[in-house]
Amino acid sequence: MKEAIGGTSLFLIVIVIMSAFAIYISLSVNWTTAYKVKDEIIFYIEKNQGINKNTLKDINNYLADIGYFNYGKCPQDRNNSWSGYNLVTSNGPASNNFNYCIAKINLVKNTESSAGKVNQNGDFVAKRGIDRAYYSVRTFFLVDVPIIRSLGITIDGETKIILEPKDFATQRQMTINEQEQRAWTEE
Repeated sequence: MKEAIGGTSLFLIVIVIMSAFAIYISLSVNWTTAYKVKDEIIFYIEKNQGINKNTLKDINNYLADIGYFNYGKCPQDRNNSWSGYNLVTSNGPASNNFNYCIAKINLVKNTESSAGKVNQNGDFVAKRGIDRAYYSVRTFFLVDVPIIRSLGITIDGETKIILEPKDFATQRQMTINEQEQRAWTEE
């Protein structure tokens, strides 16, 4: 009788260790996928030099190919610069949840007085400042534990600085100050 109890407890220990190992492997594969998605989104933004139709098409094709359907909420900052995006093929989480979020952070234009040239009349013509921006990307990693609940983990990353980004006309409503600044620089 003593040996039967020892064999059963040994069997349970092996089952627990194998289950822990399987959980660890599945979590690490999903975690790696979420990081790879973030890196690919950053790659497509840098490749297309901003957020435009080609960028979104490339990102959505990639996400649909690998089967990425995690979702979460975009952060709310005081500038409200975050935009959320969903896959076209996604059957839709709640309307305030998105598959990935992107924020454009505009940098101050380069307005050094030494930037410029002398025209044919000998007048100094200042060079217009160069638009520069970088993008923050947020992807999501969901862990579904039936008894507890869904645990959402965010993964953030940033692009390199992009000179003269080729974005859509506007991702969000521009403030009056931004409209005045854009009108002033286009003159």
